[in-house]
Amino acid sequence: MTHKSGLEQVQDELVDAYAWGEVVRARALVSQLRAQPRKARALLEAMLANPDARVRQAAAFGLGVLGGAASARRLEQQLALEEARGDYDGESVVEVITEALGHIEEAGARATLVRRLERLVASEPDPGDVSTLARALWRRRHLDLLPAVRRSLERLDPRASRALRGLSLLLEKSPEALRTWAGDPSVPAEHKTGVVTLLEEDLPEALTPTLPSFISAAHALAEVAASQQGAASYS
Repeated sequence: MTHKSGLEQVQDELVDAYAWGEVVRARALVSQLRAQPRKARALLEAMLANPDARVRQAAAFGLGVLGGAASARRLEQQLALEEARGDYDGESVVEVITEALGHIEEAGARATLVRRLERLVASEPDPGDVSTLARALWRRRHLDLLPAVRRSLERLDPRASRALRGLSLLLEKSPEALRTWAGDPSVPAEHKTGVVTLLEEDLPEALTPTLPSFISAAHALAEVAASQQGAASYS
């Protein structure tokens, strides 16, 4: 009977934890790997070559937790490989890589996400893919993102651009202007929903005062939806 090394055991546990959505446990396991940084990075990068998408997902998550410019570069390389697969497994790993890049602070991670956005809008993207990317970009927010976001909005179908439009609004508006905008009943509900999606991902302290306006808008929308359902039941 062969015995696995400590790193191999951590790898198996990391794959299992991430596959079951146990993010806290997965982060703790990556923290264990930090005790041997070179071996940890070598292990995670080797995992990216595994044919099992679950292993590659766990590796991408781990590199996002490790952070740093080296992780950002390796994830960009893997992103291109996964996009080229053109299958469900590749798409599932792309989603994790996108999220991981959103947690890496280096400017290179933001640049990779912008390039991913440009490739995405050149096709007919799934709204879920755009939303995942918008959330990652919101975590790496910077005014330099605005030109790329605006160009993408011009090319995207409105049905696929809700979260990205929310990102544009959050980058453009001051907290005071955003609070007024959230309380404006003439603003379409889907635009407000796009903003809330991003604020759920990451809420800066400066935008905390805007929450009451969004909550009031949500209550009003819920009341309208309930009245419409009630009227439909009597028709």
